[in-house]
Amino acid sequence: MSSTGNNSKNGSDLKVEDVEKYEAAPVPVDAHYDPKFVQKTIRMVDWRMLPLLGLLYAVALVDRANLGIARTAGMGDDLELGAGERYSIASMIYFVPYIILQVPTNLFLRKLGAQLFLTICVVGWGAAQLGMGFVPNWGLLSLCRALLGVFEAGFFPALVFIITTWYKRHEVQKRLAVFYLSSIVIAGFSSILAYAITFLKGKGGLGGWQWIFIIEGILTIVLGIFTWIAR
Repeated sequence: MSSTGNNSKNGSDLKVEDVEKYEAAPVPVDAHYDPKFVQKTIRMVDWRMLPLLGLLYAVALVDRANLGIARTAGMGDDLELGAGERYSIASMIYFVPYIILQVPTNLFLRKLGAQLFLTICVVGWGAAQLGMGFVPNWGLLSLCRALLGVFEAGFFPALVFIITTWYKRHEVQKRLAVFYLSSIVIAGFSSILAYAITFLKGKGGLGGWQWIFIIEGILTIVLGIFTWIAR
């Protein structure tokens, strides 16, 4: 009798709010998995994805910033960029489509999927970069710079989208930090690479600045194709 009385008393102490809180308590997705297995899986994702994404973003930083290096390597004289505001226009026109297309490109990202969209972006701006190596005047140079901004506009949102879909919310910040750090370190060697490429001046009848765009454009296209293959 006393046992029954205690059960009745305990049952009467329960409140509807307590039951609702228990039912509404979030259950971690990996709660039923071995923690060691979860950590091992996360490390595999880290090593497979973060180096590639960091490299892609580093290439993007290099490709958008090598205009100044090419100018000092002879492009300024060959394309007469010193006349008026030609160099400033060619440099700044990149940011017009880059800013305007930030939101619209996210719609294509959702429609096409992250991998296909990312591949299109990388191959597209690699082609624009390659085209800059063959432009005969500053007008076409500005056009290629604008196309570079078009394809790079949705690139960074795609990278962030990929990272946020693979990690929990509290894990995203650390991965973004690694992603930023690795890309900046890699991009820091871009000037050395560009300087080395300028020694190809005269090869194939092309200037050193042209080889900068050609080689970096080809490398970008190859990397974009690899992004599609390595899925």
